Amino acid sequence: MEAVKNIELNNELYFIIFVFIVFLLSILKFRYKDLSKMFFLSTFDKKSSAKFLKKDNVFSERVNYIINTILIFNISIVLLIFKGDYSYINFLKILTFVILFYFIKYFTLKLLCNVFNIRELTKFSIFHTFLHDKFFSVIITPLLIFYFFSIISFNDYIIYLCLIILCFILIYKLYWIYKILSNIIGISTVYIILYLCITEIIPFSLIAKGIFY
Repeated sequence: MEAVKNIELNNELYFIIFVFIVFLLSILKFRYKDLSKMFFLSTFDKKSSAKFLKKDNVFSERVNYIINTILIFNISIVLLIFKGDYSYINFLKILTFVILFYFIKYFTLKLLCNVFNIRELTKFSIFHTFLHDKFFSVIITPLLIFYFFSIISFNDYIIYLCLIILCFILIYKLYWIYKILSNIIGISTVYIILYLCITEIIPFSLIAKGIFY
């Protein structure tokens, strides 16, 4: 009940955020439709990911920037929902944490590519490491809007659904990265497991522990 009151008191903030997110999605749909489609197909199709990476121009960069913005806001809101405190201050704290988290992850990936002596694959590795996070952040937008603004309260079910989608995408992401690093790049299984532990499993476990315990 307190969480519902908390949402109602801060609805203006989240209304503005979701209007902005929907605006960004509309830009992707109407101005960069083909590139956006190629980007999201990359989640399941290696040929699409190769095509998108080859595009490497100002338009593909814009698509990346737009989706990165959606990623930061939607992941922040998901963490906010799990924490149950919808105040402006808490949102700013979580938003700052998410931005720092992805910055640290980005530079950690660059460092690991240097350590594993695959500097030429830095962009490729960064793209595939963040790809599924971005996919998740976009597909949960309707659920988040429904969570905050629906007249009928299905909040608990929405949280469980978000968790199921998150777990499925995380498992698929680990499989996808392992498959790419082993079959396409030819990295040793030991190094892949180390890579996945540093970039995915340990960070996810620490965040989950911070939220639920």
